[in-house]
Amino acid sequence: MSYKAAKQHLIDGNTKAAIDALGPALENTSLHDEWAMLRARYRRMRESEMKGTLSTQELNLEHNRINDALFRLIDRAATYVDSPASKPASEPAKKRRPSWLGWGIGLAVLALLGFTLLPMLQRDRSAEKEAVATETRPKQPSREKAPNSNSAVEALPADFDEQTFDRYLIRKISGNRDLPFEIHTLGKGPKGVYMEITLRNGAGQAIELGKLELLHTGDKSRAISSTLDGETLAAGQKQKYTPKFRWAIPGKPEGFRMQLEYKVNGTVGKRKLKTDFGIYRKMD
Repeated sequence: MSYKAAKQHLIDGNTKAAIDALGPALENTSLHDEWAMLRARYRRMRESEMKGTLSTQELNLEHNRINDALFRLIDRAATYVDSPASKPASEPAKKRRPSWLGWGIGLAVLALLGFTLLPMLQRDRSAEKEAVATETRPKQPSREKAPNSNSAVEALPADFDEQTFDRYLIRKISGNRDLPFEIHTLGKGPKGVYMEITLRNGAGQAIELGKLELLHTGDKSRAISSTLDGETLAAGQKQKYTPKFRWAIPGKPEGFRMQLEYKVNGTVGKRKLKTDFGIYRKMD
């Protein structure tokens, strides 16, 4: 299908081909206007590049944002095209029954439900009274242990760094005001995955990093790394990290979705840094 071809073009780093391939799949759908706006945005970026009105960093940032939006639109297109609501019904309409027959069947069903549900309702009322009585009793302190907050983070194998990794080039530049970042490369081994990323603190206050989660858009598997958990970036500091994941991804990796928890010093609550990125080429 067109959206599958568009996804492959995007993974290969050809944004224009991905946009052109996605168009036929979205024609006469509610997503077509969004696709048209994204295509116009890409053309404006190319015009700015030819005229030299934007810096290289600004062009890279806008290109990455367009790729992010296009990646999400392709996923939504895949969901829309494959959904049963988008497909025509294959069964012919059934003949209409006489109205009196429908009324007769309905009365019979109601009578049957009355004989069946009445004892059930009586039991439910008794159970409800018992539940209310139970809630009013003094509660005993629970002896169960609290769930482990790190249960989703699997420990790395002892021989993690001894694996043979296939290295892939990413070159993803994105982020927000707090944490601009650049993802450099991704390594995939038989037992795990690592990612090289540079983070810069732009918040004006120290930032405490949390867990990093990746979703592989190919097989929908997930992994969480605690490599960055507890690390602190001072205001204005720029640091390169290599988070590691215990994760066996079959075949060639495709695109990823990233989510990084962090907390800005002096603020309430945690924030999340999110982005999508694709695999552009395998490195020697």
